[in-house]
Amino acid sequence: MTHAYLIGNPLSYAEVPEERRRGYELLVRSIHRFLEASLGESPRTLATPATAEAGGDGRSALVKHIVHVEARPAVPDAEELERLIMVDRAAHRVATILREGRRLDSTFVLFPQNTMALYAFRFSRQNNLPFAIRLLELNVEAYPQSWTAADALGNGYRDANDCIRAIAAYERALSLLATGSSTPADPADVTRSRQAIEEKIARLKQR
Repeated sequence: MTHAYLIGNPLSYAEVPEERRRGYELLVRSIHRFLEASLGESPRTLATPATAEAGGDGRSALVKHIVHVEARPAVPDAEELERLIMVDRAAHRVATILREGRRLDSTFVLFPQNTMALYAFRFSRQNNLPFAIRLLELNVEAYPQSWTAADALGNGYRDANDCIRAIAAYERALSLLATGSSTPADPADVTRSRQAIEEKIARLKQR
């Protein structure tokens, strides 16, 4: 439907095919019914949908398809997310929201990677390393192609003396660096990052 039909009188276009003309008529009359019911001298509730012909059963033969899409669960904003983590310490709830969002939309983003890394850092400074690691794990789940997220998780495992999982996380970071996934633009930075991770792995293997 073009803009001209919406702002003009569609009934005046004689060359419009019959079914389309009836569709335009349905639209115009439905808008009139809605405005009359809502803004008339005696506002009332429509007994049938505004898009149905007057006197009908609420359906129209001109409506070919009606698609019902369930609304997605409410997603916490930045403030609510901070409260869930920093106050409620509900990492499990954040994980549930993330997984449900990803199930519905593979591009769903719940939080920036740096934000979650900052929350993890705060808990590590509070000597709550287990919860900090849980947040770092959540960050890796949210950003599986980020070598920095994998590297940070390796640091968390290392600080907790979990050498096996630390090495696995570091090796994952090296793998992501090698594939060019979210790597630094400067080749020299890539080399330095790789060497730093390899050194951490070597030190862990000497323990």
